[in-house]
Amino acid sequence: MNIIGSFLMGVLIVLFLERFMVSTEAGAAVLVGGLGHHLHHLFHRDGSLIEQAYYLRALVNALTNMALCSLACWVGVMLGRSI
Repeated sequence: MNIIGSFLMGVLIVLFLERFMVSTEAGAAVLVGGLGHHLHHLFHRDGSLIEQAYYLRALVNALTNMALCSLACWVGVMLGRSI
C-alpha cells in the first residue's frame, strides 16, 4: 500500500500543480490528507519491530520502504508529466 500510495501521490502532484493549476495549499491538503496516511503504516510496523527488539530488521524495513516509495513517487511524477 505504501508504494501504491507514493506512486499515486507522484501522479497527482503533477496533475494538480502542472495540469489543473490547483493552488499549492489545496493540492497539499488533498495529498497529505488523502494519501499521506500511508506513511503511518510504514512507521507503525517499524515501531512494532523496535518494541520486539528487532532493531536491524526495523532499520532495513524502514530504509527499504522509503527507497521504494521514493522511487514509486518519482515514477508517478514521470508518468504524470507524460500524460
